[in-house]
Amino acid sequence: MNTRENYYIDAVAGRYERVFPLARYADAVDLGDVESVRASLSSNLWFRLSDDARRRSMIDKVAKLKPAVDELCALVRLGEPSLEVEHLSIGGSYLYCDDQAAVNDIDFNVIVRGSYFDYYDVYDIDFLGDSLTNPIRKISFTVFGASNVFQGTTINDRVVRDSYVHTDVTIREGLVFGWRNATLLGPTFSAIPPHLPNLLVRIDRQLYQARLLEEGRIGLDRGRKVRQAKAANRITEAALLLAEAFPHIRLPQRKFLAHRELPENGFNRPLLRHLREKVSEYRTRV
Repeated sequence: MNTRENYYIDAVAGRYERVFPLARYADAVDLGDVESVRASLSSNLWFRLSDDARRRSMIDKVAKLKPAVDELCALVRLGEPSLEVEHLSIGGSYLYCDDQAAVNDIDFNVIVRGSYFDYYDVYDIDFLGDSLTNPIRKISFTVFGASNVFQGTTINDRVVRDSYVHTDVTIREGLVFGWRNATLLGPTFSAIPPHLPNLLVRIDRQLYQARLLEEGRIGLDRGRKVRQAKAANRITEAALLLAEAFPHIRLPQRKFLAHRELPENGFNRPLLRHLREKVSEYRTRV
């Protein structure tokens, strides 16, 4: 916990090294071409590990947002018209959630030219209309500057939400652009291996946040079911990232993918304990 009463900070689980670029651009995506969308998702860990039906669902989620792309970019420029959007992608769990299941939000990652960072929610989302496959409450934008992602230009990118302080958000998100994001506009990301010490810090921070969510120490206004779902998502992603970076570990990735919420005994389960042990082990090696 940091010095602010009742606030927790993710940096207690480790600090990132400043190693750049965090990601590299690849080919642009054409949302009107199913095969282009499929190719753009080929390095996405959830897409690769899913069956054909869920893959078709992911492709549909991306393609259906095509009519909304211009409005989404307009929202990014609403407060600062000079911003030049060069990339827009889905960066959260909306992509791989069950069709028709209620989802809290869609997280959009945006890259604009220059040095920049901002994070905000938008609740006026009627314009999305038929572009959605699932009911949502809001959309969220995390806007990064290209020079911060690719050259390492320093910027204040701290975000405080739900009694939790997120630090180094640019590094945290940029590390996994190639393995997680679904591109809607501009170039996709190549699946270059992330800097391993930083990836392990990210995984450790995810497990730390998941534990706080599970124990009800953060996100108190979300309700237990929502917190449990968010914790399960954090754990699943941690397992997928670790297994991708260290394939010889042979973590049962599909077992983690099968969890939509945490069981009552939470982090004491052997599967989760094994994950934490492996994270600790490899942080001493790299």
